Amino acid sequence: MIVRASEAHLQDGVEDEFVERLVELVSSFPSRYPGMLRHNVLVDDGDTRRVQYVSVWADEVALEGYAGAGMAHEPGDVSRGGAVLGASARTAALRVHRRKH
Repeated sequence: MIVRASEAHLQDGVEDEFVERLVELVSSFPSRYPGMLRHNVLVDDGDTRRVQYVSVWADEVALEGYAGAGMAHEPGDVSRGGAVLGASARTAALRVHRRKH
């Protein structure tokens, strides 16, 4: 399982519009991208200019089907459209390791 987290830091005044657009954009992702197990849009209660999109993937193949080759190993800037609303963004992919009993 791989957890992919993208975090946007927004300029003042665009928070509501950014979150609304993001929720609209990702609403169809589970049906469009095989292997996406779940996803959430998270807004920091202490700073509403900090927004995260967290998605959970079955495996690297599923993540690459969404994000492209190499994104599981070398995530980077993902300002796709965010710049329009004054956002800077970074993404990280984290592999979940399960402890053996």
